Amino acid sequence: EECVPQSNSKQKPDKLYMNTQAMRAKKRKRKAWARWKQTGTQANFIRYAMERNSLRSLTRTLCSNFEHRLVKDIKDNPKAFWRYTRSKLQTRQKVGNLVGADGAGAQTDEVKAEELNKFFSSVFTTEDLSSVPVVDARSSVPTLEGIVVKEETVRKKLSELNPNKTAGPDSIHPRLMRELAADLAHPL
Repeated sequence: EECVPQSNSKQKPDKLYMNTQAMRAKKRKRKAWARWKQTGTQANFIRYAMERNSLRSLTRTLCSNFEHRLVKDIKDNPKAFWRYTRSKLQTRQKVGNLVGADGAGAQTDEVKAEELNKFFSSVFTTEDLSSVPVVDARSSVPTLEGIVVKEETVRKKLSELNPNKTAGPDSIHPRLMRELAADLAHPL
């Protein structure tokens, strides 16, 4: 037993705004609840209710402060804001079992997709393509011919890229392009 390492498993916070004080209050509430469930006395219930109410008050304050900080720092750290927003907007429900037109139930994802495809394809109508108007070729549309791009303009635009944005269709991250603006301006 001397050689077996002892580990203290710390519980990670389940919310972004939880701190050590809130985690300790959560642990005290759980212990008070377990004590009340074990004994069933009124005194233990009152202690549990006090711990529950103090934890609720603390977490509401922490959440409010956290959200205010996110909004205040949205220009400097938009990723944190959108991470928190996505965590609040995620739906965790799946598509339930569907019943097809023939009365058979659809339990697997593939069968559900087929049933939904059948339903939505039956709703749409096919258009008559024989009466589509013909568009005349436009010869009076001006074309781009004499485009002049200066190296200084390219360098300025590259240095103004927002490094917090995601990579575009070329899969080059804006942070990389911004840092290499002086080197990239001439080839572009």
